[in-house]
Amino acid sequence: MFWIYTIGVMGLMVTMIIHAVRNGKTFPWLYVIVFLPLVGSIAYFIAEVLPEMMRSPDAQKLKTAAMDRADPERHLRGLRQQADLSNSTHDKQALAEEYLRLGRADEGLAVYRDIMGGPFSDDPRLQLGFARALVEAGAFAECQATLDNFQKENPSYKSPSGHLTYARALAGQGKADEAITEFEDVVKYYSGPEARAHYALFLEQIGRRDDARAHFTQIVKVMESSPAHVRKLHKEWFQTAKTALQRLA
Repeated sequence: MFWIYTIGVMGLMVTMIIHAVRNGKTFPWLYVIVFLPLVGSIAYFIAEVLPEMMRSPDAQKLKTAAMDRADPERHLRGLRQQADLSNSTHDKQALAEEYLRLGRADEGLAVYRDIMGGPFSDDPRLQLGFARALVEAGAFAECQATLDNFQKENPSYKSPSGHLTYARALAGQGKADEAITEFEDVVKYYSGPEARAHYALFLEQIGRRDDARAHFTQIVKVMESSPAHVRKLHKEWFQTAKTALQRLA
């Protein structure tokens, strides 16, 4: 037991010494670590290593995620305050998008309607954001009309997310054949599994369970063979597909 303790203390001391030398913190820390092996090493870790770890990008992400879980609307309040203070289109759109992210589509749509009454209503990014807010809020016919008009005014503008929104607007109105045509087109080039997931959900809705299962299976296979950061990026649709396969089993 004594040797385990000694080896542990020596290992900690050597690690702290290496860190101190590499980061130019030799004085007075080397003396503290060497002459007070355990206490000095712990003191150095608390004073120098731990704050550095807490400033790392991963630590900041964990901290932000923990704060968001404890207070899901923390970020929303900040965006609302910023939009009220600046009254800028950019800040209002950020607020609208946060409402959509939180599943509060009606509130996000209300902000977008306010934006679309302003001087930048012809901005393609705003128009496509407005269309997505419409489809999330269930205003499918208005969404289709908005995107049809957008396409007439911007015939050369290509947007995978806009294309997916259009397919969802058709699906929401029960225009199955037209929706399937659009879904089939958009899944061919859409980056990530979101488009395929929406298509599979629609196929399940209209009773084509085998086709839906095939698309969900493809999503799961691709995600399972993808790097961890890709699975994390698309975790919502990965989980949607796994849950759907259980439901369709």
